[in-house]
Amino acid sequence: MQTSSLVLRTKVAKEVLFDPELKRFQDFDFCIALDNHGYRLTYIDDAVVVMTNTDDGQRISNSINLAPVYHWRNKIKPLVSARAYATFSINRLVRYLLLNQEKGSAARLLFNVNNVRHCRKKPYAQMLLLWLTPTAFYGAIKGVIARLRSLKRRE
Repeated sequence: MQTSSLVLRTKVAKEVLFDPELKRFQDFDFCIALDNHGYRLTYIDDAVVVMTNTDDGQRISNSINLAPVYHWRNKIKPLVSARAYATFSINRLVRYLLLNQEKGSAARLLFNVNNVRHCRKKPYAQMLLLWLTPTAFYGAIKGVIARLRSLKRRE
């Protein structure tokens, strides 16, 4: 989700507000807060914004700092389903652990019985494959993907 794609009345945004303590996942948190305030959320399966995705190291979304991930994960646990919690743990936290070369911590999450039981299968399979991939090989793949994206932007 891209924060700039959220459309709502100013009155509602002023009532619910973003959590100023969060460094990441503000958009997801805001949607959960909207739902908790009784507002109905609707997904539109169309491109509604134009976004430039760069590998700029200054972007918050490019950070692999684990503290904000753990903070938000702990915050949402009582607010979301077991499936959503497990899928977030696998899809986001395991990815950041692997990027930080913390394969042991990633394995503990991957093989946690609740995560195995509740996580959506596709993200689980993707992170399991990433965990099994040697770090150097993953870095090379990531470099090729970045190069292909930059070539595509030039077209």
